[in-house]
Amino acid sequence: MITDADVKKLKETFVTKDDLKNDIQNFSNKIIEAMGEMFSGLEAKLTHKADTSDLNDQQRQIDNHETRIGDLEAKPN
Repeated sequence: MITDADVKKLKETFVTKDDLKNDIQNFSNKIIEAMGEMFSGLEAKLTHKADTSDLNDQQRQIDNHETRIGDLEAKPN
């Protein structure tokens, strides 16, 4: 006959259904946190890339204006 002490020893030795549920929940939480951090990092990189793109567009406009001003200055009156 199995006694309460035997059941207690078995629970300490083997994984129970509740232990597995807790482990799965903790693992799921860790995955969700890691994905959140990954997407935050990705969002920051994309935002930075967009800022760089805007700066490149502005630099092209400035270069264009400088060229046009240079052409106007070079024209004889």
